Amino acid sequence: MMMLYEYDDLWGSTPVDVEVPDGVYQVVVDRVRIAENRNGKPIIQWFLIIANGQYSGCTVRKSNIINENTLKMIKTDIAKLGCGLEKMRLSELPDFLDLAIGAKLEVKVVTDSFGKNVRILSCISPPVVATTGIDGGKEDGFGGEDEAKEDGDEADDVPF
Repeated sequence: MMMLYEYDDLWGSTPVDVEVPDGVYQVVVDRVRIAENRNGKPIIQWFLIIANGQYSGCTVRKSNIINENTLKMIKTDIAKLGCGLEKMRLSELPDFLDLAIGAKLEVKVVTDSFGKNVRILSCISPPVVATTGIDGGKEDGFGGEDEAKEDGDEADDVPF
């Protein structure tokens, strides 16, 4: 016999899915990933959390099949993050999509004949990495300490 009482605490804190109506929302990027749809085609999936208002905390999902017809739209969406991911090769993108986490975006939810469609309108606040870039070295936040100093650079240690 099932012991349903074991799930009572989780049941109480489990949110109910809320249908987010059409409109413009400020969201935070929770996750972006490349996956495959049921037909084995690559897709990009965005998981966005509404940041304020009546629907604060609700998740909005955005998915696009990746093919020659959608590349421009997908690249434009990625460019709107403001962290330079659009400059990478598409094949490298899955390894760096976590850099998008935390970006604050303005999106528009629209219902059409195919269902809900989420359009990224603009970036309100880029992810933290965007303030320094992803091009390598000290500027990207991944390079660790300064490179080895050359002779005569000791005077550069003055903190300001």
